[in-house]
Amino acid sequence: MKFETKAMYSENLIRSVTRQFLRRFLGLDYFVALALLAMVFIYLISVGDRSWFLGVIGVLVVLGFGVSVAAWVTYHRRAFATFRRMSKPEVNFVFDDEGIVSASDLGEGRIKWNALREIWCLNDALLIFVDRGVYSTIPADCLTGEIREFIQAKAKEHGVKFPGKGVSRSLLD
Repeated sequence: MKFETKAMYSENLIRSVTRQFLRRFLGLDYFVALALLAMVFIYLISVGDRSWFLGVIGVLVVLGFGVSVAAWVTYHRRAFATFRRMSKPEVNFVFDDEGIVSASDLGEGRIKWNALREIWCLNDALLIFVDRGVYSTIPADCLTGEIREFIQAKAKEHGVKFPGKGVSRSLLD
């Protein structure tokens, strides 16, 4: 079988996908722990604590926020660099028995089904992972029900994971 579709990309889509990716990549636990550490730090300062423990908590808070910001900048810049190099923000996708072919004015690429590690189903896009933190974005609005069923069947056939934790496990949801 073979399915073809054209996807349009926008700055809003790139921002939304980057935000959703980072929220999922770092995890809710990370942000909760960071918020708790920040509250402990503020509390200790307010009660006049000036111990080494305050310093350790302060360093953890600064490092935690630094990691968040660094991750945001890295993934945001990477996504927008590709987007801005495109003279026309559209990609033609072909889904067939071998894998996924994408073609734009920047070039053409193929990802074989057995090279995929995970597929994340976000609100407005699919993230196709070939390695941890390395993904391709396919806007959800270009995927018909038939294409979604085909992707899901091929991914399951090749053992591709559909992780949970805030990400839909099914392309059909």
